[in-house]
Amino acid sequence: MANDNTAERIRLLTFFVGGEQYCADISSVTDIIKIPAITYIPLLPEYILGVINLRGKVVPIADLALRLGVVGEEYDDHSCIIVFSVRGQSAGLMVKRVGDVIDVTEQQVCPNVNARSFISSIVTTEEGNFLKKINLDEITEA
Repeated sequence: MANDNTAERIRLLTFFVGGEQYCADISSVTDIIKIPAITYIPLLPEYILGVINLRGKVVPIADLALRLGVVGEEYDDHSCIIVFSVRGQSAGLMVKRVGDVIDVTEQQVCPNVNARSFISSIVTTEEGNFLKKINLDEITEA
């Protein structure tokens, strides 16, 4: 018999955008940084703020609130950029605040019924809260 101690655990980084809590696989996260100066690049989608130089790499930065349709998100000293790697490319998501790293089981993850969403699944925490899991592959697509 398998119990929670032997079940495969999934590690997720939690973060906040527009007053809601989201999460993403921590295995894709490479850095969490304070918001630096961002170089604007014209003719990109509105949610792409521009690029930064991160240790010699050009990294595009997206405002996750804008990408999710949240208008008026204000950033402060607790706001940051989560840098992740998808398909060998780095990208960053600006978020209001980073939360904790949590471990969940596969049983706590339910696929999202809306296949056209950036939310790949809904995660139920041990406390009974629901987190929206971001599909990092999809969120960066133009």
